[in-house]
Amino acid sequence: MVKKIVRMITQPNEQLVVRQPTPLRLKLLYVFLGIGIIYVLSTQSYQYGLEQAGYSRSQSVREQAALDLRIRDLESDNAQQRELLARVQRQLQIDSTAYKEVDISLEASTHQIADLREELNFYRNIISPENKIRGLQIQNLRLESAGIKNQYRYKLVLIQAFDHKRMVSGRVEFTVLGVLDGAHKSIKIKRSANKTPLGVNFRYFQNVEGIMVLPSGFKPLQVQVSIYVGGQTEPKVEKSLPWPLA
Repeated sequence: MVKKIVRMITQPNEQLVVRQPTPLRLKLLYVFLGIGIIYVLSTQSYQYGLEQAGYSRSQSVREQAALDLRIRDLESDNAQQRELLARVQRQLQIDSTAYKEVDISLEASTHQIADLREELNFYRNIISPENKIRGLQIQNLRLESAGIKNQYRYKLVLIQAFDHKRMVSGRVEFTVLGVLDGAHKSIKIKRSANKTPLGVNFRYFQNVEGIMVLPSGFKPLQVQVSIYVGGQTEPKVEKSLPWPLA
C-alpha cells in the first residue's frame, strides 16, 4: 500500500480529475431565468406594439384619473350651487333675473357632469367593461330628428373590449321596424343619406354617424342594429332598441 502511494507521488504526469455533477437546483435556476427573460421581452414587445398602434394604457389611465377629478370638482360645485339656490328660495331676497341665472348655471353643471360620466364609462368599457365580455360590442346608439321630415341623424358607438390584437373590419346594417299605411313594415338601412356605405374598421372603438331617410308616412317603433364582420352573412353582434322618438 505504501509503495502505491509512493508511485502516485513520484508520477506527476498522471493527474487525478474529480468531476462533480451539476446540481439539479442550478439547472432549474437556469430554466426559470430563461423563462423570465422570454416573458419580459414578450411583455415589452406587446406594449411597444400597442404604443405603435396609437394606444397607451398609461395614457388612458391618466385620462380616467383626470376625468374622475373633474367630476368630483363639478359635483362639489354642483352641491354649492344647490345650497345657494335653496338659500335664495328660502330668503326670497333675490330678484327673478338672478334666480334664473343660478338655475341655468345649475342645469348646465348637471348636464356637464352627465357628459363627463358618459365619457369616463366609455374609456372604462374599452379597457375593462363591467360585463366582462370580450370582443365587439355595441356601446351606444343615439337617434334624433335631422330637422327635415322623415330624416333622422344617428350616432352609433362600437367598441372592442379587452382583446385589441386584431382589427374589426366589416359593415353596419340598421333595420327599422314600424307601421306604414296601417301595416307592419321593416326598412333596411345599409347606406347613409349621401349613399355612403356603413363600413367599420377599428381596433379600439369607432363612431358611425350619418343620416337615415325613412319613407313618408312611416312610423318607426323599433330599430335593430346588426354588425357584420368580414364577409360573413350572419351578424357578429346584433341588438334591438326601442325607437327613441316614437
